[in-house]
Amino acid sequence: MARDTDALRTGGRRGEPAVRDGDGARVLLVSANREKAPHPVYPLALDYLRESLQTAGHRCAVFDCGLAENPAGELEAYVRRWMPDLVGISIRNVDNSDSSRPKLYVPDAVEAVAAVRRASEARIVLGGSGFSLFPHELLSATGADMGVVGPGESVLSEIVSRTVAGEDPSGLPGLARLDGDLFAATPPAPPARPPAAPGRDEGLLRRYWAAGGPVNMLTSRGCPNRCVYCTYPMLDGPAAWARDPADAADEIAALNARFGVDSFFIADSIFNADPLRPRMFAGELLRRKLKVRWTAFFSPAGMTADAAAALKASGLEGVELGAESLCDVTLRAYGKFFSAADAVKCVQACAAADLPCLVYLILGGPGETEETLRETLSRALELPRAVFTVFCGMRIYPGTPLHGLAVREGIVSEGESLLEPKFYFSPALSRGLLEARCAELSRRPNWLIAGHGMEAREKMAALFRASGAKGSLWHLLRP
Repeated sequence: MARDTDALRTGGRRGEPAVRDGDGARVLLVSANREKAPHPVYPLALDYLRESLQTAGHRCAVFDCGLAENPAGELEAYVRRWMPDLVGISIRNVDNSDSSRPKLYVPDAVEAVAAVRRASEARIVLGGSGFSLFPHELLSATGADMGVVGPGESVLSEIVSRTVAGEDPSGLPGLARLDGDLFAATPPAPPARPPAAPGRDEGLLRRYWAAGGPVNMLTSRGCPNRCVYCTYPMLDGPAAWARDPADAADEIAALNARFGVDSFFIADSIFNADPLRPRMFAGELLRRKLKVRWTAFFSPAGMTADAAAALKASGLEGVELGAESLCDVTLRAYGKFFSAADAVKCVQACAAADLPCLVYLILGGPGETEETLRETLSRALELPRAVFTVFCGMRIYPGTPLHGLAVREGIVSEGESLLEPKFYFSPALSRGLLEARCAELSRRPNWLIAGHGMEAREKMAALFRASGAKGSLWHLLRP
């Protein structure tokens, strides 16, 4: 774990200024995420937060619950040693969005807050994408002092400065509080352009790389699309901020040279939202003659065999395609801007370039019927070189178009909390038929069906990683 090596001191009580042994406050950033499937995810958001806090003159340490054998006990002991003035806890997801095998992550956040409370009276601030979607519910469940909805880099720094000075942080953008049953939150700050390449926590990065997962990074933030189920436009804004491809390639080169990392995951919502950027990025990697591998989420529009070949030459080892359906009727109902033909052509272009392609499908969502399901699966089975990951039903998140539809159709009520996962299934499609088709497809080695044999697949992946395999593993299932 990262650790500030300055002399330890006593933190202040909640509501009182802390006793400081120098300029700036001591801030502990905690990643509550413990999920390790399909691979451990490096807490990149904490790097951006730490960068902002350190720029403001504060001192930071990071504790990652996902790397701890006993998260609550180790976190409590760490807080007692480091004595922070304020603790920020990031909640990445509240569940796994899987209707067939739901896994809840809120108890992990509750446990993290309780561990801090046992060891310190420092203020606790929640944040992260999961918190931004459910601020009222998560403040109530955890008992944290406050939280930040939306971008947290600049807001958290100001919360720290005011709290340590004994001042009230009320009125800051995105600040959420719960006083008894009274919940209040100010409008969030607009998404801001973060530092291009935040400083990485060296200890954490080395441990994540040793665990085998690809190292994640951002080259853009924001999504202009309006898919009915998606929260990215709410969380990151509709307008995409994009880094210079040369700057992104420089970050890869630096991480490769310093840490030996050679597998990267581009965590942008859509890497090719600007169709010119992927080729420019690939060109920068080739110019530097970097021997690295990378993967990203792509939209199918505009992908050709020539483009796929050019990207592959730069180290692209797999295209992750959020198609969700291969039927135009369903795609329109899902709010997609591309056609089934676009998706098929993209997969075929990848196959022509011998580039692995992973296609995500969500079956049984709005507009799905027996006929549309048949059309999607028929087209999918004509793409034998692709790998498919399938979810049944759509997780309903507050504020999305899907939420509005679910309210109108009486699936959920207007004020109903969605923290406990609720899923939309098309009333025009038999759940029994959907389940039967998924059971059949799960027997195919290149089809990953949620709820069907995934435990065995995850154990196999763990064995691969234990033997030294690094990066994404799904391409190993490609026929």
